Amino acid sequence: GTCGSCPAGQTCNASGQCVPVCTPDCAGKQCGDDGCGGTCGSCAHGFFCQSGTCIEIQPCTPDCAGKECGPDGCDGSCGVCPPPLECSDAGQCYDPSVCSPSCAGKECGPDGCGGSCGSCPPGALCNASGRCEAAGLPDASSDAASAGESDAGGPPDGTGGWDPAAGCPPGYVWYYGKCQPASSGGDEPSGGTPGGGCVASPQAAPTPLWWTAMAALGLAAFGRRRGPPGS
Repeated sequence: GTCGSCPAGQTCNASGQCVPVCTPDCAGKQCGDDGCGGTCGSCAHGFFCQSGTCIEIQPCTPDCAGKECGPDGCDGSCGVCPPPLECSDAGQCYDPSVCSPSCAGKECGPDGCGGSCGSCPPGALCNASGRCEAAGLPDASSDAASAGESDAGGPPDGTGGWDPAAGCPPGYVWYYGKCQPASSGGDEPSGGTPGGGCVASPQAAPTPLWWTAMAALGLAAFGRRRGPPGS
């Protein structure tokens, strides 16, 4: 006998339950589930099924560069450390009784036990935190300031040890007691003229001949004040 029959649009499953009739759907599929518990096909060797399409499996190239142990990236191994040594995350054998490598949160740099936590790709540098970051360009402003100090012998905004008698370096003028950057239009420093003032040139120091002449004039004046003998 039977336990009954299912209404139209339903069928009796293996558990004796009426379930909706399923229509397999394999339109545009090469593989995978048909939506009704069946399959739309299987992929050939060297291919895998993804969203109903057979895709070729790309060959895997083991990577053991700089490693002496640990996984090779292709389900293989780069080697095994002899006891009591253990393998670090960076693929280096170490003695846990002497040192414990630390690569937590790092992707490059030293592991603290003579090994490495990894290396950065071309165009990137390993920072102090053990993270790879893009290599930056030099700071043009700091380079210019450094060049100014090196070429001129001191900071551009002060005398900086320059000898006033020797004059200011190229591109600077002596202004208000110090060398300042010259503007492109004249001798005044860039940034405008401060309230009043002149562009002064360093004064030359008195020469020995000048001091001799001054001494002679002083002696002559002293003689006139004393008058002739016996007066």
